[in-house]
Order: sequence, then C-alpha cells, then structure tokens
Amino acid sequence: MKFQLVSDLHIDYWPAKSQIDWEKNKTSDIIVVAGDISDDLDTSLQELRRIADVYEHVLFVDGNHEHDNYFCHDLDDDDPDMLLAVEAWKEALKGEANIHYLHDDPFILDGVAFIGRNGWWDFSIAEPYVTQEEGYNAFASWHNEGEVAAKALVNQATRDAKAIRKHIQHLQDQEDVVSIVVVTHTPPHPNLVKKDSYPMSKEVWASCYGNRSMAETPLLDYQGKIQWWLYGHNHEESSEIIGPVHYLAHPRGKPKDFNREHYKPKTLSVAAASDVTSQKKMSLSKRRKRSMKPAPE
Repeated sequence: MKFQLVSDLHIDYWPAKSQIDWEKNKTSDIIVVAGDISDDLDTSLQELRRIADVYEHVLFVDGNHEHDNYFCHDLDDDDPDMLLAVEAWKEALKGEANIHYLHDDPFILDGVAFIGRNGWWDFSIAEPYVTQEEGYNAFASWHNEGEVAAKALVNQATRDAKAIRKHIQHLQDQEDVVSIVVVTHTPPHPNLVKKDSYPMSKEVWASCYGNRSMAETPLLDYQGKIQWWLYGHNHEESSEIIGPVHYLAHPRGKPKDFNREHYKPKTLSVAAASDVTSQKKMSLSKRRKRSMKPAPE
C-alpha cells in the first residue's frame, strides 16, 4: 500500500505562490498530515478540506500549533488539561467524510492500522544536554500560566503515550491487521533529537522537542507489526531505524529555518493485507509448479 506524508506545513508563514499543489503531487489515495498546519483552527481546517478534495483518505493528528487558540487556557490548578483543542477539532471535523482525526480513533484499511496522537513533550527528551527540571522550569517561567501550563503538558504527554501503547497492545491479536503505522506530531525517541543539529539540543527549549515516555513503546509490538513511526515538530528531515522500527520525519517548516520552498508530500509504502495474500498466492503457485515437474528418470 502506498501513502503520502506531510507535516509542519505552517501555511500562514508561506506566500500564496509557495502553497502546495496537492493534485499535482498526488501519488496515492491516502495522505498523513502530522500536525502544525497553521496557527489557527479555521485556517488549518480549510487546508485539510483542500487536501480532502484531492485525496480519498486524509489522516490527521494535531500539532502544538493547532492548539494556539486554546493553549492552556482556563486550566484547573487541581487537574490541568490540554483537551480543549482536541474537542474543538472533533466538533469541527464532524461531517467531513474523508478527513480522519486519529486521536483515539485508529484508521484501518486493507490490514494497515494508522494510529496517532499529538505526543506533546515531557521535558526529558534532550537529556543529558538539558535536564527535565531545566526544561520544565524554563517553560513555566515563559508561559503566562506558569507551572500550571508545564504540568498540563507533562500530563498530556503521559496520556498520549499511554493511548499509543493501548492501541498497539489491542492490535497485536487482531489477525486482520498485518501492519501498524504510528503517527505523532512530536518525536518519540531521544535519538531523534540530535546534538548540534536543528534544533540545537544544547538550548533549553530542546526539552520541548519530543516525548521520551514513548521511546519504549515498540517493545509492546511482539507481533512485529509496526513498520513506520511518523512524526514532525522540530522541522528537521530525518530517517532513522531504531530496533525494528523505521522513524521518519518529513516536515516543511518555516521559511526562516530550512526554507523548503519546493516541498512536496513524501511517498511511502507499507505491507497491506492484499500484499500478503498476493505473496502467499505466488508462493503457492510456485510450489504447485515445482510439484508438477516430471520426476527425473
């Protein structure tokens, strides 16, 4: 099965002439959008609709920029939450038949399960260069809501990691699922945040570039179904194999970082149920042909 990937489009930072021609760059009926379309829900929604006019299946996870209108607003000190934007997205996407919001709702097609969450960050991804305490305190000092906001992020990062693990465990014994594609906005492994690359791990904000609590999640995949873990967030193009899993980021970013003016969706492949069936049929056909050969005299 072929599908395509984009992330970190940040369309509100790019001029009209640099917007993506979805029709021209389509190579599949399926596209994964791994967060950070824009800083505004309505703008992001309109872009998703543009994409959905071209693709049969648009699979979406929210990035941190999809939360800009809701980010840590009206938090309860006793139980800070990050789900305001999630509920707003669920409501906004009602009636959008071919836009699939992966938060708590895996998408399964031809034996391939796409599961996803934002992922957020737990402030420990850049250790030992930046300690969790340093990152947490820096964010709390920067944000208007202070430590309440930092606590909310850690709690949501924990919830997202648990949700991903739960989906993977549930899919292990589903015989109709032959492959899993995990989609998060933030990097799920410390090896994906590199020293002396973009973003610089020495900077305190590197603690906000991923969720270390997701790093051990593939250990739950005892059936070996996870083929891809797709992510974005830090705007660095990356392709890494860690253990049995291929981690890949294909972000556009903003003009001020890598200036990817000529950006297009990346086409990827994943083993589907129909592929496995075809391989079995081919193998059976070869065995039959060998058995029909006359025995030597």
